[in-house]
Amino acid sequence: MRGITLGVWLCVVAGFSGAIAAQDSTGAVRRETQSSSPPATPGNPLLFLIRDPVVQSDLALTPQQKRDVRELTDRLDIPLWGIRDLGPEQGEAKLKELIAQADSGLATILKDSQRQRLDQIVLRSQGTAVFFRPDVAERLRLLSEQQRRIQRILEGGSPNGEISASKQNSKEKPSKTAKATASETKRSKESEAKAVAAVLTDTQTRMLSALLGKPFTLPQGYKIAIKAPELATADAWINSEPLSLEKLRGQVIVLNFWTYG
Repeated sequence: MRGITLGVWLCVVAGFSGAIAAQDSTGAVRRETQSSSPPATPGNPLLFLIRDPVVQSDLALTPQQKRDVRELTDRLDIPLWGIRDLGPEQGEAKLKELIAQADSGLATILKDSQRQRLDQIVLRSQGTAVFFRPDVAERLRLLSEQQRRIQRILEGGSPNGEISASKQNSKEKPSKTAKATASETKRSKESEAKAVAAVLTDTQTRMLSALLGKPFTLPQGYKIAIKAPELATADAWINSEPLSLEKLRGQVIVLNFWTYG
């Protein structure tokens, strides 16, 4: 039963984590692909999850709480934009600083039960990467050898390091239809989930279930949207009074960018 339960979580989370993995530059979720070293600690998608309507509905936020969350994320969005111009180390440090500010702000907005649930949703969004989070590994008392076995499974091999038969055969078989490929992918995920679950003890599985909380349908086709910065003017407005995003709210605006060649 534990394998089936964990399998459902792993399969459901695959689409979501894949959608936000592309946002690695803003620290949403990082996916490690090299097998020579342990996976990096997963990024924290808190700044993006808390503004999602599906997440807010699950947390049962009041209208006032939603407004407070919006004000909080609006304040953090402008410096969040600036991360794009920083190097990897500086960007990582700045992102951690912004997440810490979000944590502090949410402490005054959310109830304890809501914050606990948000933490569960964050864990669920990180998928199998949670096994490599130091705090989760410590809570589960996960051994280094267990982490290595899980890593080998996620890389397409067996817990002992051999390449799985399905992975080996996939290189030899001719191309399949999309339906057949989807079916095979589902079976592969289910097999992978059972293999990962088998690495955990019964006690660890129960503790993981408690950390993850009740089932949650992660947003599909996840899109990150943050507040746009104000239009910067180098000189003055021509044929118009100075405008701001707030003044233009609710209108359809066409921006035409041009420069002298």
